[in-house]
Amino acid sequence: MASIVYDAALTARADPDRRISYSRSKTFYAAAGRYHGTGYGYDSVVQAVDVLVEAGHLIEHDKVKGGRATGWQSSFRPADHLADAVLPKVERHVGELVRLKDRERRLVVYRDTERTVRDRRFLETVNACIAAADIRLDAPGAVLDGHVLRFGSHAVYPSMKALYRVFNGGWTLGGRMYGGWWQQVRSGDREHFTIDGARTCEEDYPQLHPRLLYAIAGRRLDGDAYTLDGWDRKLCKRAFNIVVNAETYHAARGALLPYVDDDQRQAAALIKEMKRRHAPVARHFHSGIGIRLQYLDSEMAKAILTELTVKKGIAVLPIHDGFVIREEHRQDLLAAMEQAFSRQVATVGKTSVKTPRYRTNTPHMEGRGARRTASTPPVQPPISASTAADAESNIGRALQCRLRHPLQSGLSVP
Repeated sequence: MASIVYDAALTARADPDRRISYSRSKTFYAAAGRYHGTGYGYDSVVQAVDVLVEAGHLIEHDKVKGGRATGWQSSFRPADHLADAVLPKVERHVGELVRLKDRERRLVVYRDTERTVRDRRFLETVNACIAAADIRLDAPGAVLDGHVLRFGSHAVYPSMKALYRVFNGGWTLGGRMYGGWWQQVRSGDREHFTIDGARTCEEDYPQLHPRLLYAIAGRRLDGDAYTLDGWDRKLCKRAFNIVVNAETYHAARGALLPYVDDDQRQAAALIKEMKRRHAPVARHFHSGIGIRLQYLDSEMAKAILTELTVKKGIAVLPIHDGFVIREEHRQDLLAAMEQAFSRQVATVGKTSVKTPRYRTNTPHMEGRGARRTASTPPVQPPISASTAADAESNIGRALQCRLRHPLQSGLSVP
């Protein structure tokens, strides 16, 4: 209950109109022991929410019957008075560092292997190095408000410093690292990061997924993957990512509609032109291979962190295919990135990659009023606004907070 109040109070400060979702389905909590501890089970969470709603601390409670296959969770909004709560200092526990989800994005229990144990130790070492680093963001307009760093209406939570990996549907699908607050910072503000008082730089892989896709086909990408005659480059980049991640042609076309004024002919023409431009890899389009490409880039990120953080103790802040590091280590980062890419290309070029049949990756839907198409099935929103960085997660990290002094927020909670 204390964790839910704390989470709601943070949301009330950052975005009081944002809804917080949670599940009332017993099956959702089946894997709770490994991932969130036994304290966050069906009985404890559901009953705590009901009591807090009755007390008036949580409002506009929208219950969704457990087991209903709509893709939506129950949700509520924090009461306005929670924004004024005096919050105690908390210790964040990230919980399980290696997470496996099924095809419906639900956390599932698994048995540890040498690989999962090795991954967990790797993340523990990386997290210890990052935790010891003094990471600050001196961006114009950024204001530290207690536990929250604000950029106008945008907010991040600097206490979120631990990374974990999320695999989606199998151990060779997904695998990206989430959880770091720097991943929530907008690209225009990231140049203002400092690590241990030193200026930083950010380096990323240009056109990484197109290049990896061509490597899988045993070919080399020529020119800019996102340049098509007569089409806006920004639209083409979005279209490429859509056709790579979509499972079917109709899903890809539907996902493109919002960006072409709902013109189905335009969407179809853009996909056709994209296939013509990328004929060597067109067979992988709208096949769901994007989740496999995420695994490849996650393994590259792991190799880079192993080389720089684990072996040399250099704090590196990963943002999927990009990395923030102190300027003095820039050349070390570039060398590690080149080595990781070369090894990955050599590996996939010799391996037959089966296209996974996996659900389409879709953007987070902010509310029930959001537009849906055949390509955008309902998505379970994260339980808290404080976890916006974790696009794969559907249960809030704030519910893993262990309060040193529970319920010292001044709230009268029954």
